[in-house]
Amino acid sequence: MFKFSTNTILNCTAAQLKSNAFTTVNGVDASNWKSADYENSKITGVEGKWLAIERLGTFRKGNVTKIFRRDGFEGTKGKVVVKCATATYNSYGNTTTEAAGIYRILLYIKLSGSNNSYFANDFVFKGKPLAYEYESTTGTGADIATGLAAAITKETRRFGSKYIKATVSSDELTIEAVGPDAAYELFTQAELQKFDANYNSALIGGEYRKVAGATVTNTPCKNPFGTYWQIMKDLRLPTADALRFGAIVADDRPALGGVYTQFIIYMCVDRGIMGGDAVGEITKSVTAHSIWVPVDAANDFAALLTKYTGITPEYFEADYKNAAGSFSGWTSAPWNGETAGEAGANNHTDQDHLDVTKGEAYAGVIGEAPAQEGGGN
Repeated sequence: MFKFSTNTILNCTAAQLKSNAFTTVNGVDASNWKSADYENSKITGVEGKWLAIERLGTFRKGNVTKIFRRDGFEGTKGKVVVKCATATYNSYGNTTTEAAGIYRILLYIKLSGSNNSYFANDFVFKGKPLAYEYESTTGTGADIATGLAAAITKETRRFGSKYIKATVSSDELTIEAVGPDAAYELFTQAELQKFDANYNSALIGGEYRKVAGATVTNTPCKNPFGTYWQIMKDLRLPTADALRFGAIVADDRPALGGVYTQFIIYMCVDRGIMGGDAVGEITKSVTAHSIWVPVDAANDFAALLTKYTGITPEYFEADYKNAAGSFSGWTSAPWNGETAGEAGANNHTDQDHLDVTKGEAYAGVIGEAPAQEGGGN
């Protein structure tokens, strides 16, 4: 009917997730990591059967079909390195050509993965053109690079437009993205130009022309994943009520400066005969649960999931419909009032070849008929 997912942040340490951080009470493992409000164990479970996380739910071995993992990273800032060169276009309308003249660095920054209004325009994407000019009296590469860097710095200080910063090494002008959106700024254009007063392709009075000898090395940005800013931007509502002291569920937000690994747990549960399109239609509920843990604790959390649910986390490129979780049935008395019939239903395979223990589709070799009554793919 609709897709359902949850999103939870666990601000834990590796030590809190190791086996020696758990105690067994009445057959149930309980972690010594307690919640700040009610002093409950944040994680409890029974090995090979189920794992429960406070405020999230219980993940049973028979219901978990697949677990994905994706490690967080800081991202890469957009950067271009322009090796400046001399051009002989005449900037003053003289009859003779010369190296001196008016040089310009023309940039276009396209925003990818962020909605910063500073880059708003009338296109379907956000972006900003930037142009900086410098009149060089010598026309050498080093003088051009130094002058353009000074022009960028002056504009930044005067208007507070903190998009980029410039540094110089000999004749190389390095321009880097700065600020919270640095890893979202993609330089789609970076071109060294010189004004040619004698060139009139479309306008009378001269135009800027590309400096043929200049070279540009472009390092594309790489959007961060699992950082504080990315999670707050994409997954949390940064209102005053959510960020204030004493906010509700204050521990369910990332730590400033932290980097997190994402685990997505898929569950498929047989709901019984409750469908509406056919007589006796079996209904299954498929849900996705996204859990973020600090990268330093990711391996221990992955081991914990494997130990208690029987499913080993895979990296996110895999398709959760193409692999199966194994489940041999409940071997002990049902937990928490679950009846034997409900426990047995977790291992049910019906006539349409959709197995709860294997996700939404048969998980054998592609093209192989399921070993069920009726055969077929």
